[in-house]
Amino acid sequence: MARVQFIDLWGGAGALGTYNWPINHNEEDEGGLELSIERTATTNGTSFIRQIGEVSPETLRWKGAILQKAQKDMFDSFFAESNGLGSGPRRTIHLVDQLAQRAEVWFTSWKPLRHRASRNPRGSTADEKLVYWTYSAEFEVVRRVS
Repeated sequence: MARVQFIDLWGGAGALGTYNWPINHNEEDEGGLELSIERTATTNGTSFIRQIGEVSPETLRWKGAILQKAQKDMFDSFFAESNGLGSGPRRTIHLVDQLAQRAEVWFTSWKPLRHRASRNPRGSTADEKLVYWTYSAEFEVVRRVS
């Protein structure tokens, strides 16, 4: 199975380049598109006036586990850099999924949760062997690249 990738195309200081996830996400929540329609009854009550809005942006909602602090640190960095909290401007990143589908996205939500573990076999230090993280992450798709 192919690895998911974050790609930061920004060329300035603080650019993060390409990051291959060591562990892919294991769950995806419902995504898709939705059209906003508001209906108002006419004064004679025989029909509706419809106001049609824009289609909502596609949102990817992923959940998974992280077994190494280095992976959590990279997710922290990509979230910070893409939201203007790092050394560069707020910017989109590219996300490549397991099927090699690439999208330009806003990294809109990042919620890691640390758990104690009796044994984390992938931990690279003694302290890391005692913890792991679960997370939820959301990405708003700006455009599909491929």
